[in-house]
Amino acid sequence: MFALRALPLPGSDVCTQGPSYWCASEANAAECNFENPGVNCLKYCEDIDTSPYCTDDILEPQPEESPLIGADPCTWGPSYWCASEENASECGFSNPESECQEYCDDLDDSPFCPPLVGSDPCTWGPSYWCASADNAEECKLENPETECQKYCDDLVDSPFCSAPIGSDSCTQGPSYWCVSEANAEECQLENPDIECQKYCGDLEDSPFCDAPMVGIDSCTQGPSYWCASEANAEECQFENPETECQKYCTDLEDSPFCQK
Repeated sequence: MFALRALPLPGSDVCTQGPSYWCASEANAAECNFENPGVNCLKYCEDIDTSPYCTDDILEPQPEESPLIGADPCTWGPSYWCASEENASECGFSNPESECQEYCDDLDDSPFCPPLVGSDPCTWGPSYWCASADNAEECKLENPETECQKYCDDLVDSPFCSAPIGSDSCTQGPSYWCVSEANAEECQLENPDIECQKYCGDLEDSPFCDAPMVGIDSCTQGPSYWCASEANAEECQFENPETECQKYCTDLEDSPFCQK
């Protein structure tokens, strides 16, 4: 015959009494293998009156730690909200194209802000396009030598605009070259005392025309020059050298107007 083993009576194991026993003391918690009673008993404190783990100072709610200022990038303002579609969505912007507009004056690179007027130098017009070959290429002028010509009246230093007629003083002629030694040097007259003589009839104040140089006008050399050739006769305004030179033929050896 087998002997019947007596079963423990319900409740005879005090650890089955639950939190009211486990949390009544440190000894009870240890007896019932209740780990970390200081934490695990807190959930039962509303139903336990005398637990050492449920004192008022333990049960008093602790204030939540405030997040660090700036830890949430959405507190950084428009420079973050409007920097990208992802940021706008993260920070709850439902229509960033409209909502970011009021901040565009302070935003450089927002995809929701059109470029500032004038921020593209190619919108500055011919004064920029035609200022250099690099600018012309940047602004996609295909033929700046031609395309810039229409603006040349308003452009001072464009490499695509030739200097206007008369902008070089030396193109003004003898009235400029021969007015002073400085001008003669500027216009590269090597010997203005001689070179300006041919213009003295039209020059009033040239220092090179104070007194005509003897012999500087070939026509002052007389018949030996006048009658030496048809070109000389024409230069010296002989209307009929065949007749006018005859009177000098006795002194002329090689004149084409003197027949032997």
